[in-house]
Amino acid sequence: MQLGGATLTHQSFAILPLGPVMQAIEGVRIDGMVGYETAARYLVTIDYAKSTMTLSLPKPGVRPPGIAVPFVFDDTIPEFHGSIDGIPAVFVVDTGSRQSLVVSSPFVAKHDLTSRYKPTVRGITGFGIGGPSRASLTRVKSVGIASIDVPNVIAALSTDTMGAMADPTISGNVGGGLLKRFTVTFDYRNQVMYLQKNADFTTGDINDRSGLVLVSGHSGIRAIGVLTGTPAARAGLHAGDLIVGVDQIAAADIGLAKVREILRGAPGTKVRLLVRTASGQTRDATITLANYV
Repeated sequence: MQLGGATLTHQSFAILPLGPVMQAIEGVRIDGMVGYETAARYLVTIDYAKSTMTLSLPKPGVRPPGIAVPFVFDDTIPEFHGSIDGIPAVFVVDTGSRQSLVVSSPFVAKHDLTSRYKPTVRGITGFGIGGPSRASLTRVKSVGIASIDVPNVIAALSTDTMGAMADPTISGNVGGGLLKRFTVTFDYRNQVMYLQKNADFTTGDINDRSGLVLVSGHSGIRAIGVLTGTPAARAGLHAGDLIVGVDQIAAADIGLAKVREILRGAPGTKVRLLVRTASGQTRDATITLANYV
């Protein structure tokens, strides 16, 4: 297996039907996932600002730049201690998640976070191989990681009763939405993660500004959820609606990834959608993008 200039031989692989599922979730073709077996052999540095991943061999006496965050393994997943607005927490790392922080439902209940933050936006907030996950969205002032306080983070307060975010042994999942504020190096051999702040560190999280939760399938780009109290909800969109066109361009020609980018546009931007409802009716809907978390 070749990854850039790195060649690995005699590797074990799990063969899974990832293609159709990941195409639906991400809107791009993904032929496989690189995970623990590769990371365990290298120092893995992800530079989010430059969109590069570097695999290097450790050098004696040389440590990567950044703040050291010790971790242990939950099976093959890094797990470390941190905090949410001062509340001690245990996080796992998911570099593949677009979200910044998903807080497990047992942790939400234990610390009564729903009463503390009073979120008004709720619904399907993610979709993975295991299906949709549901949560309420809020902003927390800071997420503590070692000596770093990451400011202004969007947190999904999970309401799942099954799956990873119903696990009472973890507090939450730190994803790419938070990690992109750093250059991150994983040293699996010594069980340390290094975080080096980049220019986006103090930039608050920017969420989708429509409230649409979209996937791609054979029939096109479809809403599997519409978050409550969002521009999409106010425009009368519903789960099951098919997005036929965006700003008078066929949605199929734009693709899911680009449609999501359009829906993260500046607040006040009007996006005109051509929508086919579950009953087969076609209508126009105009969404005025806004920050709703």
